[in-house]
Amino acid sequence: MLEQLGFSKDLNVETWALAFMISAILLGMIIVQYVFAWGIFIPILLLNIIIVVLIINFAKLVNIFAPKKAFSGLMAAMFVFLMWLQNYAL
Repeated sequence: MLEQLGFSKDLNVETWALAFMISAILLGMIIVQYVFAWGIFIPILLLNIIIVVLIINFAKLVNIFAPKKAFSGLMAAMFVFLMWLQNYAL
């Protein structure tokens, strides 16, 4: 069937060796790209998790100041933070 399609059945060893080397190089490039993608993804994932946890903790802090009125609690928390920022951090 290969001969009917114009392909030779007797391919020499160099052709198979070249095909193997090109496939190995491409596979290696795919593996390197996969490792780099995970290397970038994991720190971003951890950063997002930390941000979400900080937002949840901030909401709990606001709830401590004013459990009935969230806006008043937010303003109280921002007031304390800005006072700290003016007096100690700057």
